[in-house]
Amino acid sequence: MLITNQKGLYNHLKSDFEIEENAVLWLHVGIQGLAYFKDGLDGIMNALKLLVPNGCLLLPAFSYSWCNNLIFDINNSDCNECGNFAEYFRKQKNVKRNFNPNFSISILDNSKSKTFEKKLINESDYKTCFGKHSVFDIIIKNSFKIPSYIILLGGAHDDVLFRSTFFHYVEEEISVPYRYKKKFFNPINKYDYTEQYVKYNSLKEYLERNNNINKYKYKFPIKEKYETVGKDLLSNSILQIKKFAYSNTRIVKINDLYTLLNEKIKHNSEYLLK
Repeated sequence: MLITNQKGLYNHLKSDFEIEENAVLWLHVGIQGLAYFKDGLDGIMNALKLLVPNGCLLLPAFSYSWCNNLIFDINNSDCNECGNFAEYFRKQKNVKRNFNPNFSISILDNSKSKTFEKKLINESDYKTCFGKHSVFDIIIKNSFKIPSYIILLGGAHDDVLFRSTFFHYVEEEISVPYRYKKKFFNPINKYDYTEQYVKYNSLKEYLERNNNINKYKYKFPIKEKYETVGKDLLSNSILQIKKFAYSNTRIVKINDLYTLLNEKIKHNSEYLLK
């Protein structure tokens, strides 16, 4: 049996990727790929906190509440679909959660000023999931000032070379033809809503919003393959891959990811479908 621990994980992330102490880390964490982790979830948490003593840890706390006509409770709505560690993380002391009924995130700002935490909590707009003033908008803009990374750890999202929720921000910014803005309403207030950039799931749904049937060319439901983007990130030295335990840790700088995606999708609006 392969055994890993807090020290080993810290050394892996610190030595293999040279992450700065003030960095912002967006993490997707798989448990199985870390082998038998001797120090448990607390050990994973401690390794990450030690890695960025003056930085910020961000994890998805997506609940999809209003998508499913459920009340969103910022303290109690779980994020189990994001994995065991994400659910554990959101419950920890000093971890804050922003208010978005579908795509909230958990925030642990280790800096003394808590500047980034305050910005994410106070300025994120729950009326949009991926648009202007969303947490994704704030994180991407901040990544051009402060070193910021997306880390796929422990085999997270290993169905492809690389994928991330941040893709949807660029898709919305450029207005790709296979997605549209859909409102999801508060189940206890029909006038309150959040807007999400979603894929067309059926021909009927597509034709309701596109008058010219001659432009129809999709198979439904539309699926993004993400094969080309992974290869391009790797060939442009944006994606770094290092083995740890049973899985590969994959990491990209957020500003570099945004720049590449922006360029590629502007050139080919269906880039992420390939």
